[in-house]
Amino acid sequence: MKIRPHFTICMLLSATIYVQSAAAESGLFCHGMQDEQPKDRAQLAEITARSYFFDYRYPDDWNENPKLENGHLQQGRSYLIAGDRLVVGPEQRGYRCGYYINGKGIQTANWIKADTLRVLSDVTAADWRGVWTSNDSHRQLRITSRQAVYQFIGGGSDPSRIGTIFPFTVPANQQDALLIAPQPTDAPCELKLHRLGEYLIITNGESCGLINANPDGVLRKR
Repeated sequence: MKIRPHFTICMLLSATIYVQSAAAESGLFCHGMQDEQPKDRAQLAEITARSYFFDYRYPDDWNENPKLENGHLQQGRSYLIAGDRLVVGPEQRGYRCGYYINGKGIQTANWIKADTLRVLSDVTAADWRGVWTSNDSHRQLRITSRQAVYQFIGGGSDPSRIGTIFPFTVPANQQDALLIAPQPTDAPCELKLHRLGEYLIITNGESCGLINANPDGVLRKR
């Protein structure tokens, strides 16, 4: 697909600390099973034995009986080994929706067996400052002590690079930050950031009112 020369949409936003209980909203999505509820939380986990990713297969009678629970999971070719770390959603029928990003920023997201991983707690999060990446929509978040620059590719028939610039102050001893567009704006963009170890989850992108573009995503510290 030919992509026209990219342009950058710059928005000036402010950063404030976002305080909540244990973890951010999941921000994870895998096809099939049950739809996650807003109260679901993402967690950092470590693989304990070789673990394959599984694809959800819709039931043969989907058109007549559209129930997700009638589908099944089929083992794929991609797998993780003991010691690999990823972020996971809540357990469903013995599986968790998992997002793994390797050192090169390549993301794999799909169902993974819950009994092949252990959830990690009290893990020191990576420094806010630096570069967070994912090949999903070519996301990159570059944070310094004064600003954060977030770039990704929008969707649609003619995708373009979207860039946002946030004035940023490093939160002290906080795992979460809330990026708020100053008022008045046409779309009061409020992005939630949550760190889980070397991972960063961005949610609440719908508040930005972008068409064919979703700021939400999972990134890993490079």
